[in-house]
Formats: sequence, structure tokens, C-alpha cells
Amino acid sequence: MLGKTGPRLAEQVKAVPQIAAAVRTATTPIKGTGVEVNGQPVTMLFGLGAAAATTTADFKIQESDVLADGADWGDIDDAKAVQLVTADANKVGMVDCHTTKKYARVVHTPGGAEIASGILGYASLLVYGHEALPVVNDPVAVIV
Repeated sequence: MLGKTGPRLAEQVKAVPQIAAAVRTATTPIKGTGVEVNGQPVTMLFGLGAAAATTTADFKIQESDVLADGADWGDIDDAKAVQLVTADANKVGMVDCHTTKKYARVVHTPGGAEIASGILGYASLLVYGHEALPVVNDPVAVIV
């Protein structure tokens, strides 16, 4: 035993799948399921698999005090919306942000001139259960 420690990271962070990996051939936004976050920090993990020429994949985080889909859902001000393009195929990224409402979700919008040829995007949301966990103060998208 290494001595008394605080809660383990695995006990403090919950990974919630939001957008299943699937080939999309239309520009209809795909909305993840609302996840209860109660104003806690979240991290959006997203990625782009195969992508036809001149396609795009937009990802953003929204929040609401009402779980049902509707006008109450809005983009989080300090979360940077991210657009991946064909050159970003097979890359993943993340965006950290603070929430102020009860629920959060990821929205993925495929697009581009060749969308009929398909694009594969996916995303998850990490929900933090303890305010002491660090979150980037000035959110930026990190793509690797």
C-alpha cells in the first residue's frame, strides 16, 4: 500500500458514448443523449475515421436544464466548436469546458461537397464528478 490517497481517477470520471462510429452520408446533425452533469466540467473526445474528399465533420458541446430535445439546448459558450476536414482522417481530438446547466451532450454535423460518399465521425463525453479535477481554463481543441 502506498499510503492514503484521494479518490482514484476512474472513480471520478465517467465516459459516456455520444455519437456511435458510423458512416454518414447526409448533413443532418446527430445529437448525443443528454448526460446529467450538474454544472461539472466535461471533456468531449471526438474523432474522424475514413473521410471522402471535401467532407467535413463538425463537433460541439451543448447544455440544457431540460433533458428532452428542444429549444432549451444551446451551445456552451466556452466550448470551442471543432471542424475536422478530409486531411484530418484517422485523427482524434478533445475539448475541455465548464458547464452551467444540468445536462450536456455532443452534436456532430457531417458536411461538405462529397458527403454522399460518406464520412465516419464519432464522439464521447467525459463527465467529471469532482470539482477539484483540472479542466483547461482557456478551452482549445487538441487534435492528434
